[in-house]
Amino acid sequence: MTEAEELDQIEAEVAELGRQMLAKRDRALEILKGRVATVRTRQFIIRSAKPYFGGVNTRLFFEGPQLKQDGSPHARACESAPLGMIDAIGPAVTSTNCKDGT
Repeated sequence: MTEAEELDQIEAEVAELGRQMLAKRDRALEILKGRVATVRTRQFIIRSAKPYFGGVNTRLFFEGPQLKQDGSPHARACESAPLGMIDAIGPAVTSTNCKDGT
C-alpha cells in the first residue's frame, strides 16, 4: 500500500467515524429532548446537543433554557453541560410555555 492509498483509507475511516458520531448525537438528542436536566441545582430543558472536540475526547453538550422557580422556561437564561456533569435527568416538561411547543 502506498502512502497515498493509506492516506485515502484514513480519510475514509475518519469520514465514517464522523457519520457515526452524528448519528449517535442525533439519537441521544431524540431520547433526551424535552427532558429536564439538573446541573449544580439549576434545572434546564434539553433542547439541543452539540459535539465538542477536545484533544482525544469528543463530548456532547446538551443545551436549553433554564427553568424558573414555577417550572416555566426562562426567556433569556440558558444552560449548557456535557452529559457527565448532569446530576439528574427527569421526565419531559409538559408546559406549553416553550417557544417550540415541546
